[in-house]
Amino acid sequence: MLIDQTIDNYKIVQQLGKGGMASVYLAENSQKKPPKVAIKVLDINIEDNAEYVLRFKKEAFICSKFSHPNIVKVYSYGIFEKKYFIVMEYIDGKDLSFFIKNSKVRPIKDILSFTYQIASALSFAHKNKVIHRDIKPQNIILDKYGKIKITDFGIAKINISQALTLEGERVMGTTYYMSPEQIKGDNIDLRTDIYSMGILLYEMITGKNPYAADTPLAIINGHLYKTPVPLNNIRNDVPEYFIYIINKCITKNKNDRFNSAEEILQALKSKKIEQIKVKSKSSLFWENTQKVIEIKNTETFIGRGEINNIILKDPHVSRKHAKITISDNNYIIEDLGSMNGTKINGENINIHYLNNGDRIKIGNNLFTYRC
Repeated sequence: MLIDQTIDNYKIVQQLGKGGMASVYLAENSQKKPPKVAIKVLDINIEDNAEYVLRFKKEAFICSKFSHPNIVKVYSYGIFEKKYFIVMEYIDGKDLSFFIKNSKVRPIKDILSFTYQIASALSFAHKNKVIHRDIKPQNIILDKYGKIKITDFGIAKINISQALTLEGERVMGTTYYMSPEQIKGDNIDLRTDIYSMGILLYEMITGKNPYAADTPLAIINGHLYKTPVPLNNIRNDVPEYFIYIINKCITKNKNDRFNSAEEILQALKSKKIEQIKVKSKSSLFWENTQKVIEIKNTETFIGRGEINNIILKDPHVSRKHAKITISDNNYIIEDLGSMNGTKINGENINIHYLNNGDRIKIGNNLFTYRC
C-alpha cells in the first residue's frame, strides 16, 4: 500500500480500487491544479512483466495526447520505486457495471445520453487513429452529473490505417464484448469498437449481456453463431430508431455495421429528427430580460454570433455556444465546446436531457426551462 506516500507532488490518501496488475489511489495537493487526482500504479516492478509494462506505458502515452470531455485525462506518468504510475483525472463516480447490476430499469433517455457520449469519445479516438479494443462497462465511468468518461486504453491499437491484427497475434479484449473478428483473430478495425459498444448498449437496456453463459466457450459461440433476443421482446419503451442503431452495431459481419462512431452520432441525430412528434410546447424563460422564448425548431442554436437562433450579446458566451435538439418529445441541450461551459442547475454539462424547471446558465445569462 502506498498510503501517505507522495508521487508527482501528490499525497496518496486512499485506495480507490485494485485490478489484476494495478491499483488506483486518490491523491491530493491543495496547491496544485487539479487539487485531486487518481494515480494508477502498476503493482509489479518494471522488469518483472514486459507485456503489462508495455500496456501501461501505451495507456499513458495515448491518453496524455487526448483532450476530449468523455475520455479520462492523463496529466503525467513516470516511475516510482521501480513501478510505473499514471496521474489522471479523478472522477467522482462509478463504472457502468455498477449501474447495470444495481439499477432495476435504466430510463431510455439516460441510455441515449450515454450512447451519444460514448460514440463521441470513440469518434474522437478513431479520428486520431486509435482503436480501444476493450470497450466494456468496467472501462466506462459515470460521474454523479451523468457524464461519461472512457478509460483504460492499455490494449488499444494505434494507426488504424494498417492491418491491425496480424496472423498469430494473441487475441486481446474481454470475452463478453469481443467482436467475432477478434475471436477469430482476423484483421480488426474501428468497427470492432462499434460491435463492443453495441453489446454494451444492449446490456444497459436489458440488464443482461446478450450472450451471457456459464463458460467462455459458450459466450464465444454466442458471438459467432447466435442471435440476441430482440430488444422489443424485453422492453417496449425502446424507440425503433435506437433498436435499429444497436442491431446495426452488433451484426456479426463487420461490413454490415456502421463504418465509424461518427456515423452513429449522425444516425442518433437524424433518426431522432425524423421521428419527432412534439406533444407540448416548450420554452425558455430568459430571466435577464423576462422574455419567454418558445422552442420550435428541431435544432435551436445559442451563442454570440448572428447565425444563432438565440443570440446572446455577452463576451462570456462563445460564438456557437450550445444547442437544443428535440428528439422523441425530449429536449436535449448540448454544449458545443464553448470556452466557459454550459451549466444546468449549477453543474457543467456536455449533454443533458432537460426537465421542467431546469435552470440553465450560459455566460451571464440565466434561463429556466418550461414544458
